[in-house]
Amino acid sequence: MRFSLHPLAQEELEQAILFYQKQQAGLEKRFIEAVDDAINRVCRNPLLYRKIDNKTSSTLLNPSIA
Repeated sequence: MRFSLHPLAQEELEQAILFYQKQQAGLEKRFIEAVDDAINRVCRNPLLYRKIDNKTSSTLLNPSIA
């Protein structure tokens, strides 16, 4: 399955990466891994996740990256 991020979501992702980078060395890597994992889960099983429209599904990240 193919995925893409909305431009605003991409911008928010980049801001979040910078935020975590400033919080603790290496924390941004854990955040990126969590995002990658979430994207992979949705791509593998898109029907398990909330559908926003015909092309869009969503999921939450694991909040325990800190």
